[in-house]
Amino acid sequence: GPLFGSQPPGILGRRLVIDSALELCKDGGCRVMSYSEYLTLLVVSYAGTNAHLTGTGVKKVNALGRFRVCGYIAVHRKPIRDMAFHLEQNDLLLTVSLDKTAKLVNVHSDVAVATYSCDAPLWSCAWNGDNKNQFFVGTGTGKVLLYDTRKPGEPIDTWSEPSSMSPVTGLAYLPFR
Repeated sequence: GPLFGSQPPGILGRRLVIDSALELCKDGGCRVMSYSEYLTLLVVSYAGTNAHLTGTGVKKVNALGRFRVCGYIAVHRKPIRDMAFHLEQNDLLLTVSLDKTAKLVNVHSDVAVATYSCDAPLWSCAWNGDNKNQFFVGTGTGKVLLYDTRKPGEPIDTWSEPSSMSPVTGLAYLPFR
């Protein structure tokens, strides 16, 4: 039949086809992903369910050719809510968790190289595009905290909306112009 509304050119007659499937866990819970185009590496949050994989970490998936799991990094004690690869240091991954910590993880050595403790569960994160040494985290209590990797410890700045205690469920950095 006829199609109504505006359609992007070339979209008619196309369809998506599953090329391959990769089961990461039987019970679900792999809810957060981040992709490094430079490394062709997909990282997926994973809640450990056996004696070897405890807590919550990330499964590494090689995205070259057929997707295949190529490692696991134990990172947090509670679920991971967000992850973001560094904008220039390609092997550096930022993770935030409900365990009230943000961690910088080296995906080559599979080690957390820095930990930042907060007073609330963390829900979101983003790197500062104008200062590659800084990142933002969003808390479950409605705050946004700014950290500097050269100054471990307390945040260097904090923003909050006094009338809101809702979680900051997502962050995206817009360049200052």
